[in-house]
Amino acid sequence: MIEPGTSNDRARYRLALPAIATMLLLSGCSERHSTQSPAAPATQESQPEAAPEEPGSISKGAFAPGGLASTYEAHFKDGLLQRITEQRKSAAGGEGKGDYGFYGARLMQYQGNALQSDASIELKFDMQGSLTASSSSAGKVSDEEIQAIRTRAGMLRSHAVARRGMQEHGG
Repeated sequence: MIEPGTSNDRARYRLALPAIATMLLLSGCSERHSTQSPAAPATQESQPEAAPEEPGSISKGAFAPGGLASTYEAHFKDGLLQRITEQRKSAAGGEGKGDYGFYGARLMQYQGNALQSDASIELKFDMQGSLTASSSSAGKVSDEEIQAIRTRAGMLRSHAVARRGMQEHGG
């Protein structure tokens, strides 16, 4: 297995975790989304043209894992995270998007912009976490890019689940 990023990246992530935890505690009380109101206009506007979402099934958040500013919508069904759609600044200063699909805590797929280039990529994983398919507009997807996507997915998932827990418990 390939180590995620450089030692500087790992150190930055380790240093960022206490700040993320503090931010979650502070932001949980300031921005609450009702889990009881089925007609919240803010979530109606941003929902995809799919089956209707259950009330309170979308949790929104913003933070900057790895130094890339990001806003996201985490979609839950029956209390379990299903997917995260992300809008982020790219390393080159442009815009990037990502759609992460989950089964429980397991990342099952990613579709969107690469983190380390302007390429569009798609990744699929099996239940054991093995990569089963990958494609890129720029050729082969590098092992470093795959690991960066896995790491970012884990950080986004942790942030979304923690934020959702705080919202549900009145934090």
